[in-house]
Amino acid sequence: MHIQERMLSPTVVEYNYSLGEEFHIIHDALLQKDTRVYQQQQQQQPKWTTVSPSITSINQNLRNTPIASHEQTMSPLTLDTMDQIPLAIAFQEIIHVMISGNNQANWKSQIVGEMLISFPASILNLLIDPSHISNRLQFQLKNLHHIKNIIAKPSLITQNESSTDSNEPIYSFDMTELHNTLQNLQEKNLSSRFFNLNVLNYEVTHSDVSNIPIQISSQWTRTFNTISVNIKYSFNSSALPNSIRINNDTVIFYTIVTDGQEIKESSPTAEWSVNECKLWWKVPYVNNGTGNLSATIITMEKNTVDNDSDQQQQQPLTTSSIVNAYFHGENALFSSIDCDLACNGYRISLLKKKILSGKCSKIKIE
Repeated sequence: MHIQERMLSPTVVEYNYSLGEEFHIIHDALLQKDTRVYQQQQQQQPKWTTVSPSITSINQNLRNTPIASHEQTMSPLTLDTMDQIPLAIAFQEIIHVMISGNNQANWKSQIVGEMLISFPASILNLLIDPSHISNRLQFQLKNLHHIKNIIAKPSLITQNESSTDSNEPIYSFDMTELHNTLQNLQEKNLSSRFFNLNVLNYEVTHSDVSNIPIQISSQWTRTFNTISVNIKYSFNSSALPNSIRINNDTVIFYTIVTDGQEIKESSPTAEWSVNECKLWWKVPYVNNGTGNLSATIITMEKNTVDNDSDQQQQQPLTTSSIVNAYFHGENALFSSIDCDLACNGYRISLLKKKILSGKCSKIKIE
C-alpha cells in the first residue's frame, strides 16, 4: 500500500479577548458593596438619587451574567453627585505567532494590546449633571518602555497637550461624546448592567521571534480513507511572565480536517466536532513540558475511475490545515503597562490583566 507523506510545521498562536464573565461578576460585587457602605454612611444626609435602567455590554454573552443581589429590581449601583464613580479597567494582550518550517528566520510574531474600561449603568445620570461634565475623566499610562504605536479612540479620548512626558502620557475623555456613546449602547439593550468600551490599542515590542510560549511541528499522512495527524509541541515557560496563571492549567490544540468523518484512534484521547470538522486535544500545561499528539481520522471515500487497488489507495495530500494552540492567562501581561486616574470624582474598583491566544488564519501549503 502506497502512502503519501508530507512534513508540515505551520503553527499559529494568537490571542483574542473580550471582558470575561468573571470580570463583571467581581466588578458587580464590588459595586454592590460600595452601594451598601455608601447608603449606610449617607443615610442621614439629603441626596439626589435615581435608579438607572441596566445598560448593554459590548459582549453579548454577558447579558445573562448572574448578579449576587437580592434587589433584582435595583440598578447595580446608585450614585449621587458627591460620590466617586467606580470604574473597572482591563488590559489584554494578544500574541500572534506563525511558525512555518524549522527556519526561525521565517517565523513571525506580533503582540498587540488594548485597554478597556467598564462603566456602571448609573454613570449616565451623572453625566447629565454639569459638575461631572466639567470634571473630565482622565487617566495616565505608565511603564511604556515596551509599548509602541498607541492608538487612542479619536472620537472619545485625546492626549493632553500638557502631557510632556512621553513615558507617562495623560488622556482625557470628551464627556459629551462619552455620554452619547453610552446612551447609544443603552438604547440597543436596556437589560445589561455595564458598558465595556475599548479606549486604546497598542503594540508590544517583541524582538526575539524564537522566544514564543509554544512551539509546534506537525506531520500529516493520508491513505485512501484515512488522514493521520502527528503533532509535537513544547512549552517555553520563559516566554511568559512569572506571575501568569494559565486558565485551568490547560492548553487546547486543534486543527481542521475538512473531509473527516470520525476518529478511528488517537493518543492521548482527542475530541471530534462533526459540525466543524475539528480535531482537538486538551493538554495540561506543565512548565517547559513537551509531548506528542496523534490521531487517525476516517475520511469520506472518493470515487475513482481506475479500479486498480493501488491507485485507489494512493491519494495525494492536496490540503492540510494549521495546527493551532489556544490558552489564556490571568494576572500578567507581556508588557508592564499600567495606569492611574488623573482626575477627581472617579476611582479604579477593579484592574484586570490578561494574556490570550486567538484566531488562526489559513495557510495554503504548496
